[in-house]
Amino acid sequence: MVGQKQFSRVNRRQAAGFTIVELLIVIVVIGILAAITIVAFNGIQTRASDTSVKTDLMNITKKAEAYRAINTVYPSNTSQFVNEYAVKTNTNAYAITSAVAYNLLYCSISPYDTYAILATAASGKKFYSMNGGAVQEYTGATIWSNSNTSAICGSVLAGSNNTGQVGYNYSDTTTGPWRAWVGAN
Repeated sequence: MVGQKQFSRVNRRQAAGFTIVELLIVIVVIGILAAITIVAFNGIQTRASDTSVKTDLMNITKKAEAYRAINTVYPSNTSQFVNEYAVKTNTNAYAITSAVAYNLLYCSISPYDTYAILATAASGKKFYSMNGGAVQEYTGATIWSNSNTSAICGSVLAGSNNTGQVGYNYSDTTTGPWRAWVGAN
């Protein structure tokens, strides 16, 4: 009898392990931590794309201001951004879906003393800069994704009926969606 008691005590010690409840608790805790991490990462990605678009708009604004300092007017079209005043954008930061036909526009009004640069970030936020001013978020009523370029330009640049110089056109399969002036090609 004494030998059997010792054997059963040893077996109980070796057979001890995690119960199903303990394993489920660990799995739930890991799942919660993973969900928190994914949400935080998505928020960081959104802010990064918004910041990148704002930086691109400021860089294009600086190029337009440099052009004006030499030529006394702002660029009339985007061909001036291809050569001497070349810009380079982070195309990954922009919305590139069929719902956003034009996610980057350069709008100007003759006699080219005013302009605006408009963009839609990957987050869906819309930003613009006018005449060397700070980049602002667009909160107007015009829906950029459903409007033609004249209406989009006019939503920011009062009095504009300019069609705008498109930096990206989702439906263009001939030359590709990104234009040379944005430094994407």
